[in-house]
Amino acid sequence: MIETLSGFINGSNPLGFIVKTGPVEWDVYASGRSIRAFARKPDVEQRVYTHLIVREDELRIYGFADRTERTLFRSLIAVSGIGPKQAIKMLSHVDSAELGRLIESADVDALSRLPGIGKKTAQKLVLSLQGELVTDDGLSGEPKDSLHELIESLVSMGFDTNAVKDAVSSASASPEIAAFSIREKEQWIFRTALLGLSARDQGGAYGS
Repeated sequence: MIETLSGFINGSNPLGFIVKTGPVEWDVYASGRSIRAFARKPDVEQRVYTHLIVREDELRIYGFADRTERTLFRSLIAVSGIGPKQAIKMLSHVDSAELGRLIESADVDALSRLPGIGKKTAQKLVLSLQGELVTDDGLSGEPKDSLHELIESLVSMGFDTNAVKDAVSSASASPEIAAFSIREKEQWIFRTALLGLSARDQGGAYGS
């Protein structure tokens, strides 16, 4: 999995841009918003958050200006009937925060006006993602009690609060949990965060 690409933007087009990392140039697909964000600093090395789509006949990299947009993209493509191209079109017409708000507030009328999204697909988005969207802070909108309970449990085990929040945020953003039930997601996030925190502490102990 390619987590990020760091390099210079070497040209763009309506579908994405080229990232030059050393002698290698990567063709990256992106939303209009991310394309414009990267185009503002053509002479500065930039970090592109990525998501790799593997097909039988091609590998396609999607790039994002921040983790929040990438996380929302991953949530969108986990919904039956929403493909990467359609998700990118949605993110090109409305920013991540607004799209998350529309889903959380079940604004089917506004969602159905997005490109390629009819009323049935808008309803499916709400049914699939309402209350499930995760951002860098753990979720969209107000904090979920379950994630706060996970954080409190890990902190009570002696781990640093900021380290716990980072570990839970990272685990909850994983695309692996898209097909899990809510209970399975909580268990997976807790287990993954705990393993990461334990490994971090052991590494610190060995290095001291």
